[in-house]
Amino acid sequence: MNNSSKKQIEKDLVLIGGGHSHLNVLQSFSMDKIDGLRITLISDVYETPYSGMLPGFVENHYSLDEIQIDLYKICYHGNFRFINSKVNKIDGIKNLIYFKNRPPLSFDYLSINIGINNDTKTIKNAKKYALKLKPISKINYNEITNNLEGKKVGVIGSGPAGVEISLALKKRYNEIDIFLFTGKSGLLSNYSNSSKDSILKNLTDANINVIFKDEVSEVSKNKIVTKSSKVYLIDKAILSTNGVSPKWLKKTNLLLSREGFIQTNNKLQTNFNHIFASGDIINFSNKNLTKSGVYAVKSGSVLTKNIRNIILDKPLVNYHPQKYYLSIIGLSNGKALAYKYNLYFTSKLILNLKKYIDLRFINKFKLYNKIDYKKNIMDCKGCASKINLTTLKSSLPKDIIKSSEDATQITKGSSYVNSIDMITSIVTDPFLLGKISANHALSDIYASFAKPLSALMILQLPKSSQSVHSNDLKQIQEGAKLVLNENSCILSGGHTMIGQDESPVIGFSIVGKTFKRLNKKINNHDVVILTEKLGTGIIFAGVNSNAISSKYIKDVSNQLEKGNNKFGKILNQINPLEATDITGYGLGNHLINLINRNKDIKGITILKDKIKLFEGVNECLQKNVNSSFYEQNFNYGKNQVFFNKNDLINKIFFDPQTVGGIAFIIPQKSYLKIKNILEKNEIVFSKIGFIDNSHSHLRVL
Repeated sequence: MNNSSKKQIEKDLVLIGGGHSHLNVLQSFSMDKIDGLRITLISDVYETPYSGMLPGFVENHYSLDEIQIDLYKICYHGNFRFINSKVNKIDGIKNLIYFKNRPPLSFDYLSINIGINNDTKTIKNAKKYALKLKPISKINYNEITNNLEGKKVGVIGSGPAGVEISLALKKRYNEIDIFLFTGKSGLLSNYSNSSKDSILKNLTDANINVIFKDEVSEVSKNKIVTKSSKVYLIDKAILSTNGVSPKWLKKTNLLLSREGFIQTNNKLQTNFNHIFASGDIINFSNKNLTKSGVYAVKSGSVLTKNIRNIILDKPLVNYHPQKYYLSIIGLSNGKALAYKYNLYFTSKLILNLKKYIDLRFINKFKLYNKIDYKKNIMDCKGCASKINLTTLKSSLPKDIIKSSEDATQITKGSSYVNSIDMITSIVTDPFLLGKISANHALSDIYASFAKPLSALMILQLPKSSQSVHSNDLKQIQEGAKLVLNENSCILSGGHTMIGQDESPVIGFSIVGKTFKRLNKKINNHDVVILTEKLGTGIIFAGVNSNAISSKYIKDVSNQLEKGNNKFGKILNQINPLEATDITGYGLGNHLINLINRNKDIKGITILKDKIKLFEGVNECLQKNVNSSFYEQNFNYGKNQVFFNKNDLINKIFFDPQTVGGIAFIIPQKSYLKIKNILEKNEIVFSKIGFIDNSHSHLRVL
């Protein structure tokens, strides 16, 4: 979150799903907030495509980025929480949302706008072998856009989506055979006969084989079998059948229709007045509405108004779905067909109208594209929210700042060490934040060759109501406790306070016991290894400043969540000569500290091309993006490093890390043995350099 709010948090509105209706809700509340209301979006994807532009992407008219709406960025710039997770149950009485591997999340108001799935029950092995077009956010785009030249493709289902995808594929590939299976419903079952004839002519002109009145009964890796026992050899099956609701809805106490969709009244409320639903997932007021994005878009404004009104204790309004709506089917031949009132019209003008409508819709929610990353450097969070080393050096005693251990002995000569670490909210998911902060603090203990024993938590929460504080504390504590328990570290207590920050600030003081180490000297050419990837600071800076897509956060988040636990458990097998964890001051300054604190190390040479980077880092580098703390890290360490000061790798070398990897030194002769141990335990690592006593500094080649 990027804007400060002094108002006490009183109530929680939670949105499940990033569908078209919820985009409207998020946009409205980003511009006109309700004091004391906190909004959270739960989505299992960071980005969601706009369905109306998918055929244009398939035929290569739009890029994937052009059709995607970035949910994370909408939340970041709208000052909403974003939780990347899957819901598996809702309790409308207890006001709880349940997940698989995390504690339930409470809410005061709830809205559901999730996608539906293609029906795979009636077609044997369709779930296993067919590429499904629903939910649209889960489509494997590579299967559509790669390696279909000269192939045979079977499209099962001939509604508007099936027709458009068939025509789009035919336009994209010069040589492709397409079989369009209409099933028992026939071609475009809700359209007039004359419009069907027009579409059929376009399909025929495009040499698409339309299979009528013969339902598909089975799909395998290389064939489609129909109920009449006809076999069609294919290379790819694409499923565009009718939609069904997710199975987890049956675990809720929401009233469902016979088909499993959420039953709503004409105000889009469920059987619980404080829970709303919209889009394809609902059965609206017992009306058999077509599962069309048109209704999701049109109902979005009513949903938004009713959510706002129920919170403000105002009367709700009715949603009146239109009986007829404009449907436009792109024909992939420079024209499109418009259909309404049982009438149709085909022309180039209609295609231009479709493009205009699609772009106007998607750009309405891509307000983050107005942000110029060249002019907007976002303040870094996590471990990058630090006092810079230059300030510490000028303010603290020399014996402290000259060099520092990752954790210090409790008393001189003791085998017990202690470390403390705090971070600001690098993510807005409180449970994940608890896990990240615990992982971050544990890394200091691992780097000190110790086993964690006990931890005290330090937590600052924003000003909120008692119930909000209780819920946030539970989420953070459960996340942290999960990580600590995995490491046999007891959470024995802590301290809480209320601060002016709009998001939690959390840290841990951890005590560990060092294991017995082999007292070996570090020699010239001993190996420097770095676990995990670098680039957490620059990735978040790139996403938050709109330089790169938020899809790159997923990989970073996985590293933040798993931490260095695997490494900590095999530390005594590796028995490094020296180690340090890479955190807010960056790889460069941590390696400088290693040189300063160990008399056996005269110099270190780092091979920049050996450092593993997160996907998206190079895109940031090319766009000259860096984290807000990079410059301070660079200015402190630049005179102690021999390197090309204009090299782009410097932005990574001094990039602040949260839950960064462990840099450690091992004897040169032990490399193959330790390499095998790391690989066996599935630890990401790279051999990034070596001890080099031919110079007395840190050298980067």
